[in-house]
Amino acid sequence: MFSYCIGTPIFFDEGKLTMLPRNSGLWIEMFLSPIAMTQVVIWVEQELYLYHHQTENSEVLFGFFSKDERSLFRQVLKVNGIGWKTALSLLWLGKEAFIRAIETQDDILLSTVPGIGKKTAQKIIIELKDKASLSSFTVQKPTTEKNISAQSNTSLISALVQMWYDKKRVEYTLEQIPHTITDLQEKTIWAIRELSK
Repeated sequence: MFSYCIGTPIFFDEGKLTMLPRNSGLWIEMFLSPIAMTQVVIWVEQELYLYHHQTENSEVLFGFFSKDERSLFRQVLKVNGIGWKTALSLLWLGKEAFIRAIETQDDILLSTVPGIGKKTAQKIIIELKDKASLSSFTVQKPTTEKNISAQSNTSLISALVQMWYDKKRVEYTLEQIPHTITDLQEKTIWAIRELSK
C-alpha cells in the first residue's frame, strides 16, 4: 500500500503525473486531485499524500496535497455507483463547496458535474450527509489570482477537457470569467456551471 511520497514530478501525460520518488530509481504514475493538478510544478520536489485504489481488475494511484482531500475522495468512492473518475470530477467543485452542497442538499450544483444527474446527486447527498462535515476538515486559504500560475490555468483547461467538455469551448468559457472572481475554486465552479448549460 502506498500512502505518502516525496519526489520530483517528471511529466504529465493524458491526465496522469509521472513522479520520481526521492532516492529511488522507480518512476510511479498517478492521477492527481484537482488541487494537486493545478499546483504541482514539474521538476520541483513535492510532497503528496497517496491513495492506492485496488479492485479485482485494476490498481490506480492518486495524489493529494492534503489528508483532508484524500479522506473526502475516499468517502465519495464509497457511494454506490460512483467511480474514481466521477469522484475526482466532483472534487473540482472544491472541498468546501462540495461539503456545503451536501449539508445544504444542493443537488443542482452537484448535477452540474458531467456524469452526475439529479438522481445521482440526491443519492450522493443521502449517503454522505451524515459523514461529511465542514467542521471535520481544515479550511484552506483561497487561492487568489496572484498566485495562480500559467501552468495552473493550463492544468484547469486540461482537467475540464478530461471531464468531457470541448477544449475550444472550455478556453472560451474561461476567458469569460468575470474579473471579480479570483479564487481558483470559484472560477472552476463558474466554468462548470456555464459549460453545463
